[in-house]
Amino acid sequence: KKSPGSLFWYGMGMNFVGNAVAITQQALWGRALDYAAENGGRNIKYSEVIRFSLKKEGMAAFITVPKWFSRILMNAPVQGSLPWFYNNVLPLGEGTVMRMARWATTSSSADYGTGEHHQTRSIS
Repeated sequence: KKSPGSLFWYGMGMNFVGNAVAITQQALWGRALDYAAENGGRNIKYSEVIRFSLKKEGMAAFITVPKWFSRILMNAPVQGSLPWFYNNVLPLGEGTVMRMARWATTSSSADYGTGEHHQTRSIS
């Protein structure tokens, strides 16, 4: 069942996992571009890129603790709390925003009336 707590923890958990996947994909893409640029350019063979990278650097070729922590600590708290924010914080001001929007639309339609405007000066 959805609750403020479940939305918050679901968002945080998915962002920890998602950011870990993103780190590995960014590393793979960067290494693939380097691979493609060798010898004046060549097609990317991802299996070779992965094999060469793992042979040279092991898992550190794709994910390290510092990379993971820096990305997680910068992204996950903000991204992970968005479902909670949208469902629990934004509704607090929704009534005021809706009243202002209704006021703005009725005020602007009253100012312009039926749309029969007369030009009072020439356009140069």
